[in-house]
Amino acid sequence: MDCAAVPGNLSAGPAVLQILETVTRPSRQVMLQMNWFVLPPGTDQIVLCQFDSEHPYLTDALGWETNVITDSLAVRLGGSVDTA
Repeated sequence: MDCAAVPGNLSAGPAVLQILETVTRPSRQVMLQMNWFVLPPGTDQIVLCQFDSEHPYLTDALGWETNVITDSLAVRLGGSVDTA
């Protein structure tokens, strides 16, 4: 297993990107998982965006795609949309 974490800032708030590479048993399949933990302002809760792939050689492409999705993330708190 390999794990890395990188802090960042999204339009929906501060965030942490966690990248995991794991091996399943008994098939020994390598799995890639990218988890974005987003901390929207005005709440003590988080939003988790989880992305999985059975193709770890696509790490760069999956990373780019997750950035596109999380950069456009909007969180609704109390009936308003926070896009700041």
